[in-house]
Amino acid sequence: MSFHIYIKNKQIITHSQLLKNKHLPVDTKISFGIYPQELLDGYSKFYLPKLSSRGVAVTTSLDKYDVEVNVGATKDDWRLAVKISLALGEINNSTIEPEFDDEISLDEFETNYNEKWIESIKHLSIESFIQVQKESGGALTFMGCVRHYYAGDYIIDTLSKNTDSQEMFNDKLIEEIRKIQHLEDYEDNIEFPSVRIMDFPNEGEKKLTIFPANFKVLLPKADYVILMKKGGEVAKIHFDNFIKHITPKAKRIDEFQYIIYPIEENEHYQMLMHFKSMETI
Repeated sequence: MSFHIYIKNKQIITHSQLLKNKHLPVDTKISFGIYPQELLDGYSKFYLPKLSSRGVAVTTSLDKYDVEVNVGATKDDWRLAVKISLALGEINNSTIEPEFDDEISLDEFETNYNEKWIESIKHLSIESFIQVQKESGGALTFMGCVRHYYAGDYIIDTLSKNTDSQEMFNDKLIEEIRKIQHLEDYEDNIEFPSVRIMDFPNEGEKKLTIFPANFKVLLPKADYVILMKKGGEVAKIHFDNFIKHITPKAKRIDEFQYIIYPIEENEHYQMLMHFKSMETI
């Protein structure tokens, strides 16, 4: 459920060398805290602020680069994949081998893999992805260029409303994946609590996230939500139980994640004590 473009790897380069190539848009960014001076080695992801949903993955092996575009990518991601492929081809003085095609020159690649091609492939595998979801009954995870987006029954039903065609649904889904990557552009003063993994006796590894007072947050999917008072009590709450309690102050933005609007210290403490008291029941 992805599309690959292969370029021969003939020399070691840094992310910065790729970013500075004439083919790449000047505002291209690297995901996941990789610094430009680091070697382009292993797995990297590139994206365009405000425009990308999935971004473009580049996997580097000893003999080739694998430029990958995943299901749910925006047209800007597809354009970026073409630009990255051209840049790597130029830097390595190499031909380009798109999936399902023969090796071709840079000029041929730039001519053939154009806007018409992008329009023809922009909804790559979305229908298959949705079918997998319907058959499994679970939720699909779209690993974006900044954060995850989850789509299950709720999201598919929501996006299907007032939707006249499969193409319209596909566009709406891609737009939702894009928006969550750049949520700061739509929600002022929003914070993003991290998810930590801890090992619990009789439970194994569980994902935890802390919900603070006085902040608007994007609450990520976790097993437990932690409420705490500095130097005081701590409550560990099952994620679903916390969501049921907090729903009046929350906005659902995908299958699992919610924007929670600020809760004052007093109310936050009352909620902590409410869940704390339930631990002994």
